[in-house]
Amino acid sequence: MAQFLYKEVAPSGGDYTSLEACMNANEQDLTGDGWFDIEITGDWSGGADTTAVTIGNWTTTAADYINIFTSGTARHNGAWSTDYYTLAPAGTDSILIRNSAGTFVYIDGLQILKTSSANYKAGINCDRLNTGSILYVSNNIVKNHSSAAAEITWGAALGAYYNNQVVTVYAWNNIAYDFKGIDTSAGFFSSGSGQTTYLYNNTAYNCTTGFNRNAGTWVAKNNLSYNNTTDFSSGFDASSDYNFSKDDTAPEAAGNSIWGTTDGKTPDFVSTTAGFEDFHLQSTSDAIGFGVDLSATFTKDIDGMFRGTSWSIGADERNSFEVAPSGGDYTSLEACMNANEQDLTGDGYMDVEITGDWTSTTDSTEVTIHNYTTTSSDYINIFTSGTARHSGSWSVAAYTRLFTTWGYVSGDEIASQYVTIDGLQFYQEKDYEGTSLVIGDGGEFATIKNNIFTARDEPPDYDPGTGLFISYGDTDTSQCLVYNNIFYGLQRGLNVDSGDNTLIYNNTIYGSVTGIHVGNLITVVFKNNVVVGNTDDYYVFGTQTTTGSSNNITEDDDMPGDTATTQNLLTEFFVSATDFHLRSTSDAIGAGTSLSGTFTTDIDGDTRSSWDIGADEYIFGWAWGEESPSEVAVSWSVWSDGASGGITVSGDSDWGKAILGSAEIGHSDVKDTGNTIAKLLTVTKDKYGTGQGSHTVYIRGQAGTFSQDDGTPSWEEYTAPVYKTWQYVQVKIVGG
Repeated sequence: MAQFLYKEVAPSGGDYTSLEACMNANEQDLTGDGWFDIEITGDWSGGADTTAVTIGNWTTTAADYINIFTSGTARHNGAWSTDYYTLAPAGTDSILIRNSAGTFVYIDGLQILKTSSANYKAGINCDRLNTGSILYVSNNIVKNHSSAAAEITWGAALGAYYNNQVVTVYAWNNIAYDFKGIDTSAGFFSSGSGQTTYLYNNTAYNCTTGFNRNAGTWVAKNNLSYNNTTDFSSGFDASSDYNFSKDDTAPEAAGNSIWGTTDGKTPDFVSTTAGFEDFHLQSTSDAIGFGVDLSATFTKDIDGMFRGTSWSIGADERNSFEVAPSGGDYTSLEACMNANEQDLTGDGYMDVEITGDWTSTTDSTEVTIHNYTTTSSDYINIFTSGTARHSGSWSVAAYTRLFTTWGYVSGDEIASQYVTIDGLQFYQEKDYEGTSLVIGDGGEFATIKNNIFTARDEPPDYDPGTGLFISYGDTDTSQCLVYNNIFYGLQRGLNVDSGDNTLIYNNTIYGSVTGIHVGNLITVVFKNNVVVGNTDDYYVFGTQTTTGSSNNITEDDDMPGDTATTQNLLTEFFVSATDFHLRSTSDAIGAGTSLSGTFTTDIDGDTRSSWDIGADEYIFGWAWGEESPSEVAVSWSVWSDGASGGITVSGDSDWGKAILGSAEIGHSDVKDTGNTIAKLLTVTKDKYGTGQGSHTVYIRGQAGTFSQDDGTPSWEEYTAPVYKTWQYVQVKIVGG
């Protein structure tokens, strides 16, 4: 059977300007003819559809059905907005389906405002359907006129009321809220004793009862009912499971449902503020990934976003995936990106979080990010967290992209727009000669930040490749942003071959044959970059436009907007040839220009205040020496004067923490107190944060200056505030 009839409902230019006019004009027997598509299209921001809809006097079958759906600018994006089609009639049911000879109806993607204050009215009301009828209700948002109604009010009344007709209803990905009235008021309701209702991945909020089964068989899976007077009624089918309630009413067959208050879990919606409700899930939501796979019935969420392999509870699928050696959704980044290719337009961004301990494994499957459609607000965000994230210098425990194939080949490639790569390590094996990451055609508006690119050993012992190669085409509007990255030990650290309006900010490039290679006839802006210790810090081919470049540091003094440093790079500038945190003596400290309109932190996540040059922002009070901690914490930034001329090293929730594991050591810089008058030295040990185990504190000092790395003066254990005549003071913490 094929489509028999098609009509378009639109504010202008369609066949009808209201859904009811379309339904009323075309009532007929569809048996044997095919289905009837009613597409609601166009821009409805000028006003709602205010005519109540009645679907009756039709004869339909399973193959000859009625299909009502929204598309394009008429379709909501999962949160209520008057910009989209809204059905809002006064004084009655918004949609009433009844008295049809076999009712087979699909209702998909509508916003429905129930405005009536009369009893027993609903946003969608299915009343006295005939035996054999099947109703499909999906991806709708149903909202009540008041969150404190004085009537019996329902969002979706999905029942063949008060009779025993054998009817089946499938309802998935719907949202119902503010149906808080009297008696049986509910977001979802039915009282047909012969009815079987399958409720999958729906969300109910702020109703008298979220899901109220009065009669019939209800199978409920993956439903999220929260902050209702009662979240779920009783009497659900025994197979119901994987639901989420605030109270202890979510039905569960095998203990897989969530009882929010009892279990200490919350759904963390984007907004529950009245008038601004948005029931998309935040990344912190406990509903994410706790549902059961229902892909035999449907595969997308209320926005049209693929649910993937790890289903969430409720109408929204937080487009978030976890890559981990074990326990995640995928064990490789490529598997994740390949499995979820989709059009994200209007659906929100897609998070790919890389977690876990990667000490014993690397990810060597090359990644190509393509076949995605994205926008500036519907983007792809790939990032590391926890132990998978480096601390601003190379870590074997952190997630690493490994490239081993010999030859002039590309490694990972970005070929879709609006992709962010944040906090990864890229490593080339000996004689790789390729490129770790390519921003190719189609990869406009990429953001590459807080990553480390390196290779095995250093040239000229072998032929390494390029860290980052930018070649995404030349347009007036395209742009790529590269900041807070470290490149070292490569043939070319950064190769900007093409792609106008590329912004290169606060990167550190060291120990490569060519630090930065720039192609011909492109526009690029360099600010706050450290490009030193390379055979050639900056190489250009042809002519470029670099207007606005400033505050860069090189040794060659040949980069736009640069100054040359003469410092010893490994004793005065950087901590070491593999740890590019700044020493306290570095020329880079305070020499940058503020770029706070674009970003505010460094590669470690430390807040940029003085705006140093390079990937690291030096934080006074923390020494990145041979005793640097393995996990970065916000470090001491203030030495405050204590009582009676004393000096205090302390902190609060924002600074003063040390996070150290067993036997790990961190130490402060040497503080000049200004004189040798006796002063009370106080270290507030209770402010050290939540590191592993206990901490032992040591202090040392003397009248004359000394370096933070000197072997003298001797350390003494600190146990209580103590008066000292030291002018120069240092503190050390050892994890227990």
